[in-house]
Amino acid sequence: MPFYIGVAAVYGMMTYLTNSILPAVVLHAAGDVFGGLALVTSGQSEWQASPKPEPLIWESGTDYSFWLSCILFFISFIGTVWAFKSLAAVVQQTASDGESQTS
Repeated sequence: MPFYIGVAAVYGMMTYLTNSILPAVVLHAAGDVFGGLALVTSGQSEWQASPKPEPLIWESGTDYSFWLSCILFFISFIGTVWAFKSLAAVVQQTASDGESQTS
């Protein structure tokens, strides 16, 4: 999960700094192409640590990584809700300012 959060941060920052989604789309597509080539050539995805499958969580129980992922997911969820609420407030404020200027 930390890898995906980092990649999402890079894509988001790239989009913010360039004011365009196109560079992030190109970077994402290039990553998909290289990931697909790795899958075709090696027979396993780049994120797979070993060819031996790991036991399922209900077979092995929870571990540190599971709980850390749960905590990071919860923090990300709370941050996302806060960001969308803040964005909605800005949009409403902008809309009400626009209405008051046209009246």
